Amino acid sequence: MQCKINEVVIEQCHKETYQKHLMARILQVAKKTMEEMEKLKLADFKRKDKNARLKDEFKNTKILLQDMRASATEMRNLKDSLEHELQYIINQSQVAMGTMKNELTSEKF
Repeated sequence: MQCKINEVVIEQCHKETYQKHLMARILQVAKKTMEEMEKLKLADFKRKDKNARLKDEFKNTKILLQDMRASATEMRNLKDSLEHELQYIINQSQVAMGTMKNELTSEKF
């Protein structure tokens, strides 16, 4: 009877030892998995942060492009206006020169 009890006790000790080792291994794997998850979370956070920064840069670039287009339109309008004014001045000068020529030729006679 004592022999049977000893066998059961020894068997129970082996089971407990096996369970302790198994539990230690499970905890080790769980810890490693959690570390990997933290790394992935950090990488995902960095990616999202980078995406947000890139979206901001893209938005700013679009605004800059719109401003540049508006400036180009303003410059084109200014150029057209200046050409128009210059043509008007040239025409006025030609008229004035024609008038002076007529006056000079009429004074000769």
